[in-house]
Parts: sequence; C-alpha cells; structure tokens
Amino acid sequence: MLKFFLLYLFLNNIIFSQSDVKELPPDKGVEFKLNSLSGKVFDESTNEPVEDVNIELYTGNKVLKHALLTNQMGFFTKDNIGYLWKPRIQLSLENYKMKTIPLLPQFLDSLGNIYLENSIEPLPENERVPPL
Repeated sequence: MLKFFLLYLFLNNIIFSQSDVKELPPDKGVEFKLNSLSGKVFDESTNEPVEDVNIELYTGNKVLKHALLTNQMGFFTKDNIGYLWKPRIQLSLENYKMKTIPLLPQFLDSLGNIYLENSIEPLPENERVPPL
C-alpha cells in the first residue's frame, strides 16, 4: 500500500510540475514586462551626449536589477529585462545632478521596449569636484 502511495506522489509531481509555468502579466498596471530598455543621455546645458553616465534600473521596492553605462555617443541599452514592479532608472555621474525617472507602462512600444532620451544637469562650478 505504501508503494502505491509513493508511486502516486511521484507521478503526481511529474505530471503537475511547475517547470512549464508561463509568466502571466499582473492584474494591475504597476507591474509590466519590459523586453529592452535603451536611450540616450544629453548634457542639459550643451545638448551634447554624455559618456559614462551610470544608468541603474530599480524596482519599486528599491532593488537594483541592472546597471549599465552610456557609451561615447551617450547611448545605453539592456535586453531581456523581464517583469518589473514600479520600475525607475537613476542617472548619475560626477559633477552632474542625480536624476530619477519612473518607467511607466505607457512608455512601452508594441514590442514591449522602452526608448528614452533624457538630459542631465551639470552642477554649478562652485559645487563641482576638481579633476585630479
């Protein structure tokens, strides 16, 4: 009798395993699937692209999910991100003011991607860190 019970549990586990569970979008609009995030960062005063800006992607509970840098042309990109709850990005670079931008579902294109162009404001001369 015990063998049949253990066989039943074993087969039940195999048949109804959760390995093929599909990700379902949430009922509310606070969480959504983001396939890729890309964009460009400009200097607010000169309108020139800014290199090496730290782009940090956070969830609503302040968990850092991804971090990347802009290239020489001010571009950044990250693919295969997944579901995020109330996501936001934070732009930071020495001698610039930190900027936080919420990522909203209405920013998504038809393929689930977000492209952003943002500027960051340089600090006033008297607040800048002098170069070494």
